[in-house]
Amino acid sequence: MSFYNRLEPVLIERILPKDISAVQAGIYAKAYRLFDAGNNISYLFSVILLPLFASVIKKGEDLQSLVKQSFSLMLTMTCLIAIVCIFYSQNLMELLYPRPESELVEIYNSRIHESSKILQILMGSFVSISITYIFGTLLTANGNLKQLNIVAAIGVIINVSLNFIFIPIFTGYLVSSEEDKSWKFFSNVLTTIGVFLLLLIVPSFIWMKELLELFTAADLDETLLDRATYFGRLILPGQLFIFAGSILVAVQHTRKQFLIPSLTGVIYNAAIIIGGVLLSSRGLEGFALGVPVGAFIGFFALQIWGAHRGGVHYKPIISPFAPDFLRYLKMMLPMSLGVGSMFALEFVIRSFGGAFGSSGISALNYAYRVMYTLVAVFGFSVGVASY
Repeated sequence: MSFYNRLEPVLIERILPKDISAVQAGIYAKAYRLFDAGNNISYLFSVILLPLFASVIKKGEDLQSLVKQSFSLMLTMTCLIAIVCIFYSQNLMELLYPRPESELVEIYNSRIHESSKILQILMGSFVSISITYIFGTLLTANGNLKQLNIVAAIGVIINVSLNFIFIPIFTGYLVSSEEDKSWKFFSNVLTTIGVFLLLLIVPSFIWMKELLELFTAADLDETLLDRATYFGRLILPGQLFIFAGSILVAVQHTRKQFLIPSLTGVIYNAAIIIGGVLLSSRGLEGFALGVPVGAFIGFFALQIWGAHRGGVHYKPIISPFAPDFLRYLKMMLPMSLGVGSMFALEFVIRSFGGAFGSSGISALNYAYRVMYTLVAVFGFSVGVASY
């Protein structure tokens, strides 16, 4: 979810028309800075929890009391922060961003008002996102992230690629008064890629165990492999709902509808948390069940309602050789490979690190951090300066 959130300013700047993109990205960034500051508190809390969870798991002690205490503390703390930010959003924006002398009062008030509204929406998701740090840390300490990471990476690639490429093409038809073509393009993308994705999900569901064995270098205990297979099959169908929801969210953005699309992550995270809490006696099964449930409600059912309110026109069309669809694929493929490569190394580390003993994953992670530091210092700075 952190990846989703941090890409939003980029998507805003790239997708919106050039004459307003920089201004709108700045308005969003003003509110996001406060959200990110609060998010750092939750992150630091999870850093403290990681060795505590790992120690309790290693000793074979009961985790329930520690998880409940952590959940209660995080819930209380984040609710207080969210309530203050929601009710005093306008005051906070005015305090942090005073009016420049050269700016008209009307323009300044309008900009601050928009940022305060965005802050209210962001802080509405702050509680659920913060709570996921607790359960994400628990999963990390228990070493049960492999199948969750694979499926989550697929969701990120689908969501980002579809939004970044789909919206400009779809909006281009609307701007040129060719609305019929825009709805045909929308229907074709949703149906054709949806069918293709379904054709991938079905065999992956059937041969999940074999796929896990194929992509895991270390020999897995049969019990652990069966458990990973079960969780993978629970989580996998949710990706179809995330795909459909991503297209519906993109269409709503072109219609200037933002409230319902903004609830996807909130409901998705909340469903995972609620599943884990309600089924705590069954271990990680509750979290895994929360993934397809949250994807269906947040990304699919709710977005169908939002798209219907926006006047979406859909009819099943499968035309993989349509010119606009082929253009869409050519634009999407490089970005999918670029975004996917960011998750590929994480997958390789977790999959093959176990083959080098108990410290293999940690050693590879440390090496990756050193490499990434050099990339951040030299690669990113050179790229930004060149741009």
